[in-house]
Amino acid sequence: MKILPIFFNNQISNSYVTNKYQPPLVTSPQLQCLKCDTVTFQSKAHPEEKLKLLLQYKLPDLYSDVILLDNSVLENALKRKIFSSPIKNVVKFLQMYKSSLFPIEKQVLNLLEHSASKQSKKTLEQVIHDQFAKHNKILMDEQKPIFDKLVEYSKEMPSDLKQEFDSLMELYNNKILHKSVIVPFSVKEFKYKLDRISESIRSRNIRKERQVMQKLLKMTENFINSKEHVIQEKTNTKKRSIANKKPKDLTKHNAEVLRQMEKVLNSSSLKDDRELNNLFIMSKSQIYKIPTLHPFKRKSFIYNLNKITSKLEDQKLGNLIIKTALELPTSKNSLSAFIVNEALNSSEKIGYDLLVNSLGTIEHIKPQIKGGEDELNNMALASKYKNNTRAHTAISTLMRKEPHLYETFQKHIDRLVELYNTGIFRKIGLSKGYITNLAYTLENLSPEENPLKIDLSKLEKI
Repeated sequence: MKILPIFFNNQISNSYVTNKYQPPLVTSPQLQCLKCDTVTFQSKAHPEEKLKLLLQYKLPDLYSDVILLDNSVLENALKRKIFSSPIKNVVKFLQMYKSSLFPIEKQVLNLLEHSASKQSKKTLEQVIHDQFAKHNKILMDEQKPIFDKLVEYSKEMPSDLKQEFDSLMELYNNKILHKSVIVPFSVKEFKYKLDRISESIRSRNIRKERQVMQKLLKMTENFINSKEHVIQEKTNTKKRSIANKKPKDLTKHNAEVLRQMEKVLNSSSLKDDRELNNLFIMSKSQIYKIPTLHPFKRKSFIYNLNKITSKLEDQKLGNLIIKTALELPTSKNSLSAFIVNEALNSSEKIGYDLLVNSLGTIEHIKPQIKGGEDELNNMALASKYKNNTRAHTAISTLMRKEPHLYETFQKHIDRLVELYNTGIFRKIGLSKGYITNLAYTLENLSPEENPLKIDLSKLEKI
């Protein structure tokens, strides 16, 4: 940005200024031009922006063997609607990034390759839907021993909590068997699902779509839970909180909020988005208490189970029940769980879910919540999945649980060394010090009884 010359004369009329960017002509000796330099303002790039440039060079995940994906790969695929094209095209695209897929996603690709060899014109969602019946049965077989354990443990519960547990199990058994059930509307669950959908839509990086999702997410604040609702009111320039009791007709209120949101959706470029429309249809059935087919959701089941076990006086029993429930298959450790979870999704959403966990993200080696700095010497690149899974776990604790990290840390550093030695670091503006600092930080945070030792012998001295 350039600063224009400053004209000084306190008697000059405003009529001289005729153009916002052009100063008046100097026609009077009274008008003096003060000399000044041209100044350019440039925002200093955040260190993570430079670090993310490494994602273009096949960098392995800090915590696994997958090759991290640059967000532009997924963004471009979604913009070009690759996942909505015939399955043979989808397979061809995914094969280019096979080294970036986690084990279950690789199994899905193998399944897609087999289908493409027989029915190349089918879409991704058609192939997944065709596999649903088979894998739903497999998933039920995987879930059964865990549910049996939960039922056995529930016999030790007090009668009132046992009754709550039995009701919960009946509800989820019906879901698993694909029977219509009445599920209460949950504002928290709606917001969570809308945010997940929003995340995939934002990946397309289309401004109008991002604006629509931002507006929809903002409108969720108008929903009211069954508990007392706090409304923010503006009084002059100040805000004050007023606790209002819920409306007499809560169903009518939430239904109207949902209707207004649907109105926004239907007048936008996202009006045909399947995931959004399915969410609105399902939520409407919940608000009006209409029996509907609801898929079994592991996270929702554990959340509701935890609300029951938290009331137990016997905390040991409660912890055992939740620990057992966490053994239920997920889409990260079960091919059948992945297929079943994706069965109602569009091709675009399935494709997104296949790649999103492999995206490279900034990982703070020492979590910020534990005093770690938001500086380059505390940053590394890790997959979205592993980053989220780790959460705030200490590196030492993580290494004790997962001994393979000694190897993956070294592989990550080795690739950084290669990129430095071939001039990539100089090209993107990173110094050799980043590598030595990262190695030191990982070593310093490793277990005392089995310390990590990073080999930097191949790092060029110059």
